[in-house]
Parts: sequence; C-alpha cells; structure tokens
Amino acid sequence: MFSQTQKAKGADSGVLFPFRVGGKSTVVMSDYHICKYDAILGVLVCIGDDANVLVLGKEMCRELLPLPCGVHWLDAFVYSGTTSFLVLSSETLLCLDYSTGVNGSGDSMLRCMEPGAPFTCLHVAQGLTCGAVGRKDGSVSYFRLDPVSDNPDERPQLRWAVTETNVLGLCLPFCKNVTGPILDTSVASRDKFFITGSLISMDSYPNNPNALIGVVGGVPGVCKWYIDEGRVSCFFDAHSIVGQPDGHLAACRVTPGGVYVAAVTMHCTKILLWNESKKRRDKVAELYWVVDLSQQISQGVPDAPSAGLADAFSYNEYRVGLNMARTSLDSFYTTNDKHSQMYMLLHGQRDILEVVIRLDDKQVMRQDAVIAHLNAYTAQHGVEAARTKGSATGSGGNGIDAGANTVENYFNVFHVEPCVLSNYWTSGLADVDLEALFVTSEDGLRPILAKRNRQTGGIESIRELRELSPQAPWYPRALLLHLPENQIRSLAEEIQRTAVTSTWEKLLRGGDTLLRHALPDVEAKEVAGSNVAHLWRQSVMVTVTDAAQAVCLSPQSNEVFSVNSQALANCVPWSTLAIGQDADGLVLEAALPSLHTVFLPTEIILRVFSTESIIMIMKYDIRRNAGSLVLNLDRAALQLDGHGVPGKRMVQQAVIVNARLEPSTVTDNVSVYKDGKCVLLLLEDSSVALVDLSGKDDNGRPFILQVPVGLLPVGSTIASLDAFWMASQTAMCNNKTGLLCLACLFMDGKGFLLWNLSEMRLITYAHPAYATFATRLMVTAAAQPLLPNLSGDIKMFEVALSISSPVQNAGEYGSLTCCDALGAALMSMSLAFGVADCAPQAWCYRQSAEVNWVALPQATSATKLLLVRFEVSGSSLEWAITVGGAAVATGNSALLGSIVHVKTTWTPGKANLTYDTDAGEMRDYEISRDDSANDHVAPAIAFVGAHEIAVVQLSAFFPATASLISTAAKVTAADAVPVATCRLDPARRLEHFSVYHGRGALIVVTRDANGWRWVNILDSRTAKPMMQSYATLDFAGEENVQVLLVEIENVLHLYFLGASSGVVGHFFVEANLGASKASGVRKHPCFCGPRYHFTPCTFRGYGRYLPPAPTLKQETGFFKRLMTLPWEEIALRLESETLRATKATGAAKMPAGNTPATATPVLTPCASSISPLSSAPPVAKPDPKREQQEPLGCANRGGGAALSTQGLTSARQPGALAPTAAASAPTSSEPPRGRYAQLKAIAERENVSLTEARRMMSENVRKLQQRGERLSEMQNKSAELAQAALTFQDLARQLKEKQRSSWL
Repeated sequence: MFSQTQKAKGADSGVLFPFRVGGKSTVVMSDYHICKYDAILGVLVCIGDDANVLVLGKEMCRELLPLPCGVHWLDAFVYSGTTSFLVLSSETLLCLDYSTGVNGSGDSMLRCMEPGAPFTCLHVAQGLTCGAVGRKDGSVSYFRLDPVSDNPDERPQLRWAVTETNVLGLCLPFCKNVTGPILDTSVASRDKFFITGSLISMDSYPNNPNALIGVVGGVPGVCKWYIDEGRVSCFFDAHSIVGQPDGHLAACRVTPGGVYVAAVTMHCTKILLWNESKKRRDKVAELYWVVDLSQQISQGVPDAPSAGLADAFSYNEYRVGLNMARTSLDSFYTTNDKHSQMYMLLHGQRDILEVVIRLDDKQVMRQDAVIAHLNAYTAQHGVEAARTKGSATGSGGNGIDAGANTVENYFNVFHVEPCVLSNYWTSGLADVDLEALFVTSEDGLRPILAKRNRQTGGIESIRELRELSPQAPWYPRALLLHLPENQIRSLAEEIQRTAVTSTWEKLLRGGDTLLRHALPDVEAKEVAGSNVAHLWRQSVMVTVTDAAQAVCLSPQSNEVFSVNSQALANCVPWSTLAIGQDADGLVLEAALPSLHTVFLPTEIILRVFSTESIIMIMKYDIRRNAGSLVLNLDRAALQLDGHGVPGKRMVQQAVIVNARLEPSTVTDNVSVYKDGKCVLLLLEDSSVALVDLSGKDDNGRPFILQVPVGLLPVGSTIASLDAFWMASQTAMCNNKTGLLCLACLFMDGKGFLLWNLSEMRLITYAHPAYATFATRLMVTAAAQPLLPNLSGDIKMFEVALSISSPVQNAGEYGSLTCCDALGAALMSMSLAFGVADCAPQAWCYRQSAEVNWVALPQATSATKLLLVRFEVSGSSLEWAITVGGAAVATGNSALLGSIVHVKTTWTPGKANLTYDTDAGEMRDYEISRDDSANDHVAPAIAFVGAHEIAVVQLSAFFPATASLISTAAKVTAADAVPVATCRLDPARRLEHFSVYHGRGALIVVTRDANGWRWVNILDSRTAKPMMQSYATLDFAGEENVQVLLVEIENVLHLYFLGASSGVVGHFFVEANLGASKASGVRKHPCFCGPRYHFTPCTFRGYGRYLPPAPTLKQETGFFKRLMTLPWEEIALRLESETLRATKATGAAKMPAGNTPATATPVLTPCASSISPLSSAPPVAKPDPKREQQEPLGCANRGGGAALSTQGLTSARQPGALAPTAAASAPTSSEPPRGRYAQLKAIAERENVSLTEARRMMSENVRKLQQRGERLSEMQNKSAELAQAALTFQDLARQLKEKQRSSWL
C-alpha cells in the first residue's frame, strides 16, 4: 500500500505493529468447481482449489473447513445422512467432517505412495463406507474406515486395504487390435490428470457392491471385475466405434436395475449400452445399442478421428458425467430397466443434455438440450457474471460476430449435480430427481441452481450461489444496522412463519441458523449467558431498505445468513422504508447512532432527499416503527436565487454534525451547543448551511446558520467539507461550550479554509501543497462514546441533582430534558425554588411553560440532593422525584421516541446520570456540563489525495491565549503547521478511505492493476501504519467495493461488499499481543446435535442414517436368483474378509489382480523385479457358484490376465531400476534406498542430470514391463504346449488301451 522505502524500512527495523488481521471468512463462490448434495440432511458441500470447504444449509448458514492450498481437487463424495465426506486430489484422499467445526479433530488422510500412479477418480458404493480409488496407471486401490478405539465418539480413520486390482492388466487381453501401447509414459503426460491408460470412471452394481465396472483411457470398452477375486467377469466391447470421431469412452454407469451398462464418449456424442445377459463364452458382451447424439452436440467435436489416443484427453480439467433415473407409464414396471423410460442426463464441457429412451425397443423418446435452455435464460433474465463473460467473448477480436450467436458459450461446465428429492438409493430414482441441478462452471462463474420444467424442458428459474442479491443496489447504498432485540425476535418469528416456496429453500433445509435462537421458545431453553444467545444479540444487518434486501452478519462467529425478502417486507424497518423516495434524489442515508462510533442498537434512520427546488429530511424510529417528516425547505429558505437547473440537486453534499442551534431572543446571534444533531449542507452555489434537526421557531421553521458564498474566496468552489469541535481557553474559563468549526477544501488546487461557525469568523485560509493535490478532507478525531438507549436497553435510570449550598433566592435553577437520537426533546422538566404561590420556600417543578409550577413539600427546602427516577413502561415514561428515599412527586408522560441522551442545565451543583447495565454494573456520568469546552481529544484533518494522505493537527491553527481568538485571520499559518504524510504506492490507486471515530483510526484500501485490494489502518494523528498491509484477491473482478466497519468487544470487523459477484468479505482486526494470542472470534456450530453425526466404520452402523432400500424387481431367472447372494451378505464379506486386511504405514503396493486371504508382509524395495510364480501371494478361493457360470474355455485367458497383471505390478516395485535381473536385484547387504537416492546414484554413475536420470529410470521401468509381458506370454504358451502334450499323451494312452482290448 505504501511506498517501497517505507515498507523496506519497517521490515528492516522489525517494528511490531499494534494490530493484526486476525483472520477472514470471505467466501468467493466462483472458486468452487465441485458441488455435492446430501439429500438426507439437506446440505450442499462445495469444493474448490485454494478455498475452504463450504458446507451450506438453510438461509445460507455455513461451515468453513480448511483445505491444503495449491492442490487441484478432482472428485468428492458425501456420506449422505452423516457429516463426513471424502475429497480426492491426485496425491491425497481426505476424510473430513463438518460437524466438528474448523478444528479438524479426527480428520484422516491417505497419500499416494507411488509417484508414478497418482489418483484419478473416486467411487463409494451406496450404503457402504469402504470405497475404491482409481489410479493413473490403470490400477484400483481400496480403502476402508477403521475404528481407532472403543470410544464411540471417536471418528474412524481411513486405511488402505491390502487388496488391489490392476484393471488395465485385466483389459489388455481384450485390446489386441489397439495399435501402440495403452499406458502413456511420455514426459508430457506427467503434468496431466488423466492420460491414456488411467482409470477415469468407476461404478458399482446396485445389487452387488462387490462387482465394479470401470473405463480405462484408450481401452475400447468397459471392464467388469469382482473385488474379492480380482478377475474379469465381463468386458463390454466397444471396438465398433474405434476410428470414428469422438470414439473414446469417458464415463460409465450401471442402470438403476443393474441390467444394462451405459458409457459416454469424451464429447458426449454417443451413449453406448450393453446387456450382460448377452455375454459370450469368452466373457465379451457385444454392443447392444448406440444412441447417436451428434445432432444435439455441436461444440468442440472433432470432424475426424484423432491422430493419437492422447489427443482425445485434451480436456484435462473437467469430467464427463452421466446420471440416470427411470419412470414408466405403467406402475408395474416402475423398477424395471427394460420396460420403463430411462432418463439419462449427461454433461461435457459445453453441453448438458437429457435423453429419454426405452431400452426394450431401442427407441429415443426425447432429446432435450439443457445447456441451450440455460444460455437462453441467461441471455433473457441475466446471470450477471455469465452475461459479462459472454459479452466479452462475443466482442473479441477473433473474427467472431458478436450478434450472430448471443446466447452461446456462457458456461464451460465442470460439474453437474442433480438434487435428489425422492430417494437416496439409485435404484429408486425417478425423473423428478433431475429437475433441480447444481451446475459449476469455469472462467470465474459462480455455481448456479437451475430449476427445470419437466413438461416443456425449459428453465423455470436460475439462482446463483451468492450472498448479496443482484436485485439490490448494494453499491453505494448498503447500510449497516444493529437492530434492537425486540426487532430481531420479530424478524426471527416472521422467518419461521414464512412458507417455503423456492426450490432453494426446499433443497437446503439443514443446519441451525443464528436467528432461530432469538425465538422466545428456543431462547427459553437456553442458558441466558450462553454463547449462542450472546451472538445473536450482537448480529448486524447489511441492507438496502428500499429493495427489502438484507443479509444477517454475525461478526463474532464469522457467519453470513441470507434473510427471506418476503419476511423482511413484513418486519421493521423494511415494512415502511421499502416504499421509499426516488433513489436519484437521495443525498444522505445514515443510521443513528453510527456504528463508526459505538456498537449500540440503531434507533433512527435519517434520509436527506433533494431536487432542484426542495430539500426534504425524513427520520424513521425503528423501535416504534414510525416515520415522520423532519423538515422541508425550499430555495427561498436557503437564500438561493432562481428556480434551479432541472435534474440538478439543490444540495450537493450532506454531513451529520453533533450540534444544536439556539438563537438569542434579544439579538441576531445564534449559540451553538454540542448536545443535538444538525445537518451540514453544501448547496449548489458552494454556500454552506447548518440546519438544526430538532429546534424550530414559532413559525415551525428550523434554525439555520448559513455561510454565504460571499464570505468564501472569489471564484472558489467547495469540493469537500466537514465540521469539528475545538476546545477553547475562553470557554473553559467561562464554563461555556467549545467552538464548532467548518473545514472546506476547494477545487482546482485553491487550498482550504477553516471557519469558526460559533463566532462566524475566519480562522485561516491557505493553499499548501498537500491541500493543492487533495480531492477531499475528513476530520479524524476520535468521538466520545455515546450512552445506551435509556428507553429500550436500560428502561430504568436516575438523575441526581446535587445542591452545594442552600438556595435563598427565588427563581428557576435548571431543567432536565430527555432527548432522542436527533436531539429532539421527548420529556422536559424545569426546576425552580420559591416561585409557587402556595409555597414560597419550597422547590417546584413543571413540565412545560404552559402549565403552572407544582410545589414539592416544604421539608425539601433544605435538602442537598434531588433524585429524579425514570422508568419506561411500554409507550409511557413514568418519573418520580425522591428526597431522602421517599417519593415526593410522581407522574407519567407519553413516550414518542427513544431516549438516547439526557441533558441538564443545573446551576446549584452537579447533575449525574446513573443506571445499571444488564451485567449488573453501575454507570455514573456527569451531565451538568458541556464536554465540548474541555474536550481533551485534539481534532485533526486528513487531506486525501490520489498518491498521499496528509494529516494536519488543527490545534496549531488556534492561538493558545484567549485574547488572540478574535484577531484577524492568519492566512500564512498553514505554512508553519507540521504535517504527517503517508505516501501511497504509485502502482496502486486509493479506493476507500474512512475514519473509524470510535478509535480515531484511518481505514485505507488501495487497489493495484490486477484488482488486488490492500488494507491498512493508519494512526489518525501521525498517519503511521498500525498493522502490516493485508492483501486480498477475493474482489479482483469487482470494479467498486464498499467497506463497512463495526467494532465489537475490541475487535474491528471490516466487511467488503462486492456488488457484481455478490461476495461479502469479512476481515477482523485484533490487537497484536503475540503469536500465541487466541482469536476473540467465537464459533457457532451450524451443524450440531444428534441429527449430525460422523460416518460409522461399518455399513450396518451407517445404515441407521439411511432410508430403507427399495425392493428391486427381479429381472433374472429363477436359478440365477438362487445363486445370487443378498446385498447385506456381500457387503459383510467385503468389510470382514476382502477388505479387512489393511496396509501398515509406508506399505508398498500389492501385486494387482491377486487378493490375499490374510495379511501379507510388506514388500521391501530389495525384492526382485520379476517375482516367480511360486512366490506370489495366496489367491482367495473363487466362489464355486459364480465359477460355474463362467465358460470353461476362458480359464486360460483369465490365468494369462492374472500373470500379466502380476508382471506389470512387479515392474513397478521400487527396486526395479535396470532392465536386467542382476541390475534390478541388489545384494542382501545393500540397504534399501529411496527414489531420490537411486536417481542421484544413476546420475553420478552415468554422468547425467537428475532429469535425464529420471527419464532413464522411466525407460528402464517401461522395458521391465515389456519384459514382464513377454515372460507372461511365454509362460502362457509353455502352459498351452504342456497341456497339449499332456492331452496328446492321454489320447495315445487311450488309443493303446483300446487297441489292446480289441486284440484280447
């Protein structure tokens, strides 16, 4: 933010700044590219690169969980019904839980142990807790959740299972017609997430989680295998589309009934379908049907086959998706794949398409291009970010006509997530589950929720995931409100009463919002001092009242809640202010008391409207839901000539000032006091008017103090103005008020002016360099803290009037006035002595000048203390005057506003205001004197320019002696005044500058050329940084950002509002008390309670959180159903037998295709690269019933695949470095070495670089793989020859026996 020299100096000196950015909770929705919906709990889990995990519930309540930065996340899976979920990258698999908050207690992680085989895809069968992870080398690793202790409250941890499967090795026998190697081992493939030979998609059967199908890049078909046996069950052949445009498979799914297998090509132009019942004896299933979609898909489809397999995988940042549901005209076939209509929703990078087919007669019922409807809706109704991107793309200089195709290329689809509403189980999904879609896109677009129309196929509505509604003018109209408790409760009750109408509210129904705790029944169940009760009372609202839009902010818990606009329209203050004036005529809109000064409930919203002929000021009392007109002035009242210019406002600027005007009844002088509110107006002719908001004359006109344009320098135009109070030596001696002064900055570098409004005298006029280049000025003095609302938050207070000496003379000695936020009197009482006719020696009182004096008892004449007690009861104010503990006078009056200030004029002694807080602490303030006369806070003015901020102490412009106050103006005084200057970085421009008057701090926000925002806080007196500059790129796409401030419990919260992106940025600044200082921001868990629980380690425990599975219609024969095991038994075998054995820490990968029955010892790096057949781990005994179904002629093919798999896996062992067995098997005395040590040894031995050594190692591994394949083929051929020889020998023996018997 600041100059390079200043930053370097601060860095070298090791300055410890007094403040630091304690943290942030900014959520940028465009950072998320994966959305997973939990239909049971009603929450949405969003994953993005370099962003926290975002878990959204109702009313946008959220949980943020940290994720490692610099990682691209490929896939995610949510355990529906529980709070656990999985996140997959190419190197790690994470298991997180959002019920525990951000502490990460119990999170587990599995790393990729092999550098050449990173992760590619993730699959967990429904109802299970164990799953599978695909790898880049075509293999599959399995994981499970293991308990760490007997404590049921401790989360299970991820563990790798010993069982692994090499799917690429299983597919190789069916790829004999494929030219070239399947596995891409080139150097260019290392930086890609998916290559040919990598497993890019998996799915499981709904009735058999032990059976998986998968697509391997470059393999012309889909492979089915069993986890427990590691063998091929069926290969769904797709050789018929090889050589055609878009002829490579990218995703596969099993139909809901488990009868058919579907696959989609890379560009979504073909859907391939197979029926496993048509499987041949060689385990190959012929293609059943190809659904051609090339007429609907037109973007990015190659016209000719790709030259190589690697070219088809150019889209390496997104996935092709396929979701299926079914319905039927006849309810008998509702769960039948053959006779029901199958709805297939598939998506690619630029396409979302729904196809309705019938599988029994191969008929396409309907094709619906969903992406076309999305683009048309976006062009018509507007998704702001998408339209901005589309217009920028259309107007590019690539020879593309922007008007020829105005509704295309809005979305580069990354992920499409259907919002399941009817059933959790895939086998029970219906077409209604494809109505609502979460769509994530690239190029900075936010995720959207699209609601489809099932009858027409169009889009009914689109909602972006954003925190600020695009219908409201947030910049620069956003207002920060702190509602009173009763208004927060009313809003919470209205939200509960508002019916759920939108799809968003139906989907996101989980979570616990903060406003719910404000309900009377919920609050009664909580402890009064609980954390949640404390948080909702300190919530604030950022709102645009005219548009009835608001977002609830909880600064102390880093939360943001959206509020239903229908509920806002029925609550205060939106119910009245939603019908507002013309926004073009709005000059000022402010909430009083200001949150820039003190954190108190908002009492009044003040608005200043202006046209070319009139100015109107309105106020709105929030507690009483009452609005009124404060004043209405025309041009004549402000001494303006003419009728004004149409369309030009009469008032250019308005500033609220703490002041009250009191004209003299004898002369034309006007006294200025601090206890009130005035508005400082800059008029169209550069004249200035100070208008009192509470006092009026006998004709109902407000008191006005004007500075005519004739008193200003000739030809000058005011650019900015402000007012401040200055202590005076004369005022301190005479016990009077201080001086109210006006500061004006002129345009065109004509300097600035200081004017004494209290005495209407010029203080100084000068044009120093810092004022010449400044564009505005602001007073930076810290303000005195205000009193709380005495009629809302306190409701009972006392005013003690002391009498220093007995009063002898009759007369009026003082008054007591209760005022609202604008300084208007709500209740007034005058006190006098000896003026009543009936009691000449007694104290008297009256409430107005129109009534007679009422005498107190005669015994009060010698008292030294008059105590006036006030108590608010509903809409009335009850008061009592007590002497010696006894009430001597009582009364009540109607309360037409909120009491926020009590002022007195008491000459016999002092007047003190006393009240008790909610915590039981007593507060005592002296209110008998005006504090502006002896204010010890010296004001200062900040001159803000484009490249520097200059702070000038105003005390230097005022003489120290009282006799010099009325001297002539000191024109040259500014030259000798010291100036504290803060120079801005020339590479950035100043975007926001504000004064936090509660601390007297300067908030400075600058912006660089890349859109980064830099935040810093300056001292209001020295202009020195008070914290290290903090940079954020969350608003890089925003042209304008509005910054709002609020301080709660010594923590300063900064809210950045991005109007275009709808982002609410939250940064909180705390005192820098050391690195070990814990943050003062507390956590409100949105997902807590017995409903939110982590995932158990077994499927039986997990089943308690799931709905019962639907009964599938049996579409197979009777004898096949007899041989089919129940789903529960298969799941039990997977958990207790197949995946029971887990790897130890640092365990190497097991040979794929072999399933150990017991725990196998960990392979060491010094193992031989070619394992003999006798040393292979024991293979689990196959299921005899399933083996009976397999053709006997395929036994040799299956054995060959297993040997090939073993050879491929053994070639990947860490010890396999050289192509020869002698080089690859080190001696037993040689210690095992790591990969880096091996690379270094090769580089030293061959005298090459590490990169070249890595290439040589990869080449050696490839040669070893080829050698293993050749050895496997030789073993197969040897086995066949041996079998043929045994067969020939057996036939010869039989022939010899037959001949011999015939001879006998």
